[in-house]
Amino acid sequence: ASSAALRRVMKKAAPSTVGRGHPVESDLDDAADAVRRALVALGYEQARVTWSLTPLKRGLFARRVRVGVTVEQGPVSTLTDLVIEGAALQDSATLRAGRKAVEGKPLSPHAVRILATQLVEEHKRAGYLDATARVLYTDQGRGDVVATLQVEPGPQVLLRSFSVRGNQRVSSALIQRVARLEVGRPITSDDLDNVRYRLYELAMFSSVS
Repeated sequence: ASSAALRRVMKKAAPSTVGRGHPVESDLDDAADAVRRALVALGYEQARVTWSLTPLKRGLFARRVRVGVTVEQGPVSTLTDLVIEGAALQDSATLRAGRKAVEGKPLSPHAVRILATQLVEEHKRAGYLDATARVLYTDQGRGDVVATLQVEPGPQVLLRSFSVRGNQRVSSALIQRVARLEVGRPITSDDLDNVRYRLYELAMFSSVS
């Protein structure tokens, strides 16, 4: 990362301090941490960022200081392998694209977290409503890292039956056609919300539950 890019990261993290001549130490801590996280996202897992203050000639109204920032990037870590454990959807498009995006590339924990989130959402769309995931990293030495994405899908929720009650002016057959629900298929909260929306669109119901 260039010095200019890192300086932009610092100014974004501490806009009231960086470049203003009167730095606040807590703000400098935030700025240094932001730079470190930016470097980690680029694969510099061992990056260290420190700051120091050098007094300048005292001005008319206040003491001015110069902020010095020291960046030790360290070696680039490479994600050599992405291991998936526990996933119910082992050959999904999300997983294939995710592997291609991160394997063999500089380690980016942010990119791996995004993949974990996408994989959880894909499980939920398939009916695994309680799906969760976590990521573990193993240092293989010489800058090589293996990421293990552990998925806990939980039980798959399938539609066992679909019944209609309380309808007076609309036939049950019409409601079932509008609902577009298929017994035996995965069911999600979004599916139920869509059913309510389509039924309300008929303008024949005061409530749908």
